[in-house]
Amino acid sequence: MFHLIFSFIACSGDKNDIMIAIDSSSNVRDFEFDLQLKFVSDLTKNMNHVKHTTQVGAIFYSNTVSSILTLRESVRGPSEARLNHVKRTYGRGRVDEAIRYIRTKGFRRSEIRKDATQIGIIITASPGTYIRKSKRQASKARDTGIVLIAIGIGDINLEELKAISGTADGSLQYHLPSARYLSANLANIAYNMCKSK
Repeated sequence: MFHLIFSFIACSGDKNDIMIAIDSSSNVRDFEFDLQLKFVSDLTKNMNHVKHTTQVGAIFYSNTVSSILTLRESVRGPSEARLNHVKRTYGRGRVDEAIRYIRTKGFRRSEIRKDATQIGIIITASPGTYIRKSKRQASKARDTGIVLIAIGIGDINLEELKAISGTADGSLQYHLPSARYLSANLANIAYNMCKSK
C-alpha cells in the first residue's frame, strides 16, 4: 500500500514540500499518537535528506492546531528533539482546521519553494463530524495546487477520506486498521524510492 504513496511522492522526479497533519484528538490513544510521530520522524529521516529535494513539516490537531515542525526547520537539522517533546492535546478531531492551517500557514510563501509540489498528508482517526467543513477546506487547498493524501486509522468515516483526497476512484486515500501500520517498511521503501531516481 505505502509503495503507492511513496512512488507518488519520492519518485516524481520533482521537488516536494510535504506537510503532515497528525490526529491528536480524544479518538487517538497515546500510543497511537506516538506512532504518528514516529511516522513523521521516519518520513523526515528517510526522504528529506537523501536527494535534498524534499522538505517535510508537521502539525497536530484536535480542537486546535499546533505546529511541530515547519518546512524550513526540517532542513536545518535533526527533528528528533522537537518530535520527542511534543505535548499532545485532546478534544474533537477538526480535520477542516488542520487543512486550513496547512493551506494558509504550513504552505505560506516564506516556507515553500516555487518549483516544488505541495503535498498535504492528513492522518485522521476521527468519526468525521465536520465532513462538510473538511470538504470545503480540502477543495480550497486543491484550488491552490495542493495535493491531498488522506490516511484513515481505525473506525473512521470513509466519506471524509474521499472529501479530503477529492478522488472519486479512491486513489490518494488509505484506510489502515491501526496506527501500527503507519511506519511499516517505511524506511526501506522511502530510501529505495529516492535512491532509484
